[in-house]
Formats: sequence, structure tokens, C-alpha cells
Amino acid sequence: MTIELMTFHPNDVLFFRDLRSAELGSILDGIYPLPSVFFGAIRSLILHSSGVEPSDYVKQSRSEKLSDTVAPLVDIIGEATPEPVKGTLSIKGPFLYLSNRLYFQAPTNLFQNEDGTYTLGVPGENSILNDLGTTNIRPILTDEKRDEVKAEKSWISLNKLLELCLNMSPGLCSLSVLPESEIWISEPRYGHEREEQSHTVKDERLYQVNTRRFKSDDSSYAAMVTGMDLSTVAHYKNFPIGGKHHMVSIQHEAWSGLSSDVAKKIKKSINDSGRFFIYLATPSIFDKGWFPSPDKMFGLYPIGAALQKSTHMAGWDYAKGRAKALRRLAPAGSVYFYEIDDNQIVDDLVDCYLLNKSVSDGSSGLQRAGFGQTLIGSWEQQRS
Repeated sequence: MTIELMTFHPNDVLFFRDLRSAELGSILDGIYPLPSVFFGAIRSLILHSSGVEPSDYVKQSRSEKLSDTVAPLVDIIGEATPEPVKGTLSIKGPFLYLSNRLYFQAPTNLFQNEDGTYTLGVPGENSILNDLGTTNIRPILTDEKRDEVKAEKSWISLNKLLELCLNMSPGLCSLSVLPESEIWISEPRYGHEREEQSHTVKDERLYQVNTRRFKSDDSSYAAMVTGMDLSTVAHYKNFPIGGKHHMVSIQHEAWSGLSSDVAKKIKKSINDSGRFFIYLATPSIFDKGWFPSPDKMFGLYPIGAALQKSTHMAGWDYAKGRAKALRRLAPAGSVYFYEIDDNQIVDDLVDCYLLNKSVSDGSSGLQRAGFGQTLIGSWEQQRS
């Protein structure tokens, strides 16, 4: 299977927000862009490269008889809905692409100590009561001998993250991470809300938007793309993305993927320890609220988890002309810890969840759009 790495370099600042209302005098903080933003941009890019207007595609894709131009496009990008049932197009991302290296959000169980070093936390031996009704959750423990720790919003290279997957050991670690302050510059922008009909400025409706700009010119967002031949898709210096149609420069090139040796080493490590963790590389929708469905985890429930506050996904459905339903997402960087008794499932676990299949619940369209991408690795027990 051919994998293309598509990069999106902003030509200006970028801003993505959720659907919280903007009140008088609001200061709006952006969120990290969701996979659906880039999945939608790639679908639009394919239409543009094929010479098909999106409005025409919406009409034709709903008709019983498809034109010779539209029919092959439906097979690739699916019908004109936010979560297409059809289509072979699939992405993994978005991630950061800094100086030709992929970066992922640092795992939530990684903490920065007051002296600048880093500590990893894993579940202890003793469980606590919870409301799952099927298992007991163990608290995440760190090295108690060190100074008080604090969570740090940062990023870690894919190579370093794969090293962590080979064996996540509790306590002090030597991981090299990149804080967000070294990646982005925050730029406040000011504006007035406008009347829907006349587009005139509303009285006393001033707001501030905190946008972001990459510090370095060789910094981009990136997504791994499969399910289509991108050789026919042009490179663009200016292409709109997101609801505000900010312009980005789009490039794509072949990506070799992960080495088969990495998967073999992770399988051996999990077999030796009898424990594995699932790291969310992209946000995920879970029917259970905050953890992967046992049906997807071979009947297993997590015995511990390191989580951040949930994020939300909504937006506007242009095909139906109405707002999308608000959904809660488990954020990227979340880590779920498991123990196993049956080593026969290890090979299938790693083959599924080492940056391959989606762990997300919901429609197949959401899964192909990049939600629920994971890495898997082994971990050592923390002694209480």
C-alpha cells in the first residue's frame, strides 16, 4: 500500500476554534486542528485537481446516474457528506512536521519536574473504586522522591515516541521533548461581529482572537494519505483550509512508513512484560465516553489511564445546510494501560494499533478521516 505524506504550510496565521459562543468582549483561544479539517481539505483538493466544482459534485453524487468524471471520484472520496460511507481515501493525522521530522503530542503521563527533567507515570499496584462496574482503575504514580511535578504541553518526535513504545519505564526519563513555546508564536487579532444580512458592524461586539504562527519556515502540519494515487494531484502554493479559508501551501511525497523491525520489537516487549499501553495519536470518539471499546481491544478494559480534559467536535454540514451534532472527543496524547493473560492476541494488537487501524467508535467515515489513530507499546509496573 502506497503512503503519501502531505504537508500543509500556513502562508499566514491559522486559527481553529470550537463552537463555544463568543460573548461580548470575548477572547477566543484556538484549538489544535481536528483531523476532519485536513480530510475535508484533501477531498476539496482532489476535486479541484480533477476540475470539478464542489457544488457540482454535491448535486451529481446524489443522482442515480453519475457522470464519467464524478463516478471515479465517488469511489475515492465518497459521497458528499462529512462522514462518507463510500470511498477509499484515508488519512492519519494531523501531526507536526518540523525540519523534515514528524512530531506527535507528548503522552499525558509525561510530566515536567521543577528542575526541568521529566518523569513518566504508570499505574500503581493498588486499585481504586470506580463506576465502570467491570474493573478497578489504578491511579497513575510518579517518582514520589522528586519535587512536585507539573504537566507540560509539549511535542515529541515519532522516533522518540517509538523508543518509548519499546518499554515505558516509570520514574525519571531522558526523553527529549519540544515545548509549544518553541514551535508557535501567539498573535492576537481583533475584530467586530457583523450583522448577518447587512454585514455591517454590530455595536459593542468587539472580540479578540488568539491566532498562532509557526516560528520556523520549515514547520508544517502533516497527514499520511492512503487510498488514492496522488501523482495526479498538483502541488499548491495557495489553497484554502478550514472554515475561515486560511491559505496554506500543500506538498506531498512518498512516505516509507514504519519499519517492520519496530513492530517485531514491540511485540516481543509486550510478550515479555504481559502489559501494553495504547497512546492516542489523534482525537477519538468513544461510545464509553473516555476509553476504547472492549470490543476493539479484544475484550480488555484499561486498568489505568492518563487523560486530559475532553475536546469537542462540531462544525457546519454544508451538504445539509445545518450544524453538525456536538461530539465529545478523547484528546490526542491520552494513554490507556492494559494487562494481558493471553499472549496469542499480541500480534493482532500490534498489527491493528501501531499507526494502522482506528480505535475510534462511530462511522467508518470518521475513522478514515483520521480519528482514533494510535501507537502501542509495553510498560513496566510502578511499585506503590
